[in-house]
Amino acid sequence: MIVCSCNVLSDSQIRSAIASGTPCARLKQVYTSLCCAAKCGRCARAIKAILEDHKQAPMKVGSPEAADAAASISSS
Repeated sequence: MIVCSCNVLSDSQIRSAIASGTPCARLKQVYTSLCCAAKCGRCARAIKAILEDHKQAPMKVGSPEAADAAASISSS
């Protein structure tokens, strides 16, 4: 589904950018990782919702987040 019509970004592109391990804690970071910028702002609410879903979702085995968490546990 297209989330950002100005930059023609789909929800799967946004989810991939967030899951890639690139810092995407903020809306601007999501756009930067996708090599674009916010224009009209109509998609901001949808992208923020995707960010929140990602923060609340359990980590998948093999994901960059899971590897980081395992590394921090083993170094303690």
